[in-house]
Amino acid sequence: MASSLLSGGSERGVTGARAHGCRRPGSAWAGRALGIQNTGQNALAAATPPVLALAIGVLGFGGSFAVVAAFPVAAAALVPVASERWLSAVARPAAQS
Repeated sequence: MASSLLSGGSERGVTGARAHGCRRPGSAWAGRALGIQNTGQNALAAATPPVLALAIGVLGFGGSFAVVAAFPVAAAALVPVASERWLSAVARPAAQS
């Protein structure tokens, strides 16, 4: 649960973004891109419990939950939504034909 909070979303949302990002460079690089993303996600998920335990020890529960809540807020500010809308508008006519 904490890793989901730290990553800023559910696994379904991450998977959709991951699959879309791997289509750009071509199918030859898709496996490499997915492997790097999967390794990074697993490393962060493994690091979450000890880091959160340390934060709880230092900041207490309230401060730790505030730090955890800041990650999705920061992620929402960093995601380029305008480019995703443009890409979906460009891809939509090709998918219908």
